[in-house]
Amino acid sequence: MANAAVADLIFIPTPGLGHIMSTIEFAKLLVNRDQRLAITVLVIKPRGMTSGSAITTYIESLTKNTMDSHILHSTPSS
Repeated sequence: MANAAVADLIFIPTPGLGHIMSTIEFAKLLVNRDQRLAITVLVIKPRGMTSGSAITTYIESLTKNTMDSHILHSTPSS
């Protein structure tokens, strides 16, 4: 069987704990169901988000675990 092509998907959730968590969980579900998918999640941190907030704690816990998707962090410019 020939090598299957990999589809690259990029998810950009709106800033907010509920949107980011559900988007990442959906991305993990898709990757687990179909190995031909590669998913990148672009997380845009809201202004004023501290390193101890629920969002950053959740994202840091995901980056420590092995995941088939990528999480990119971005901070909005002034």
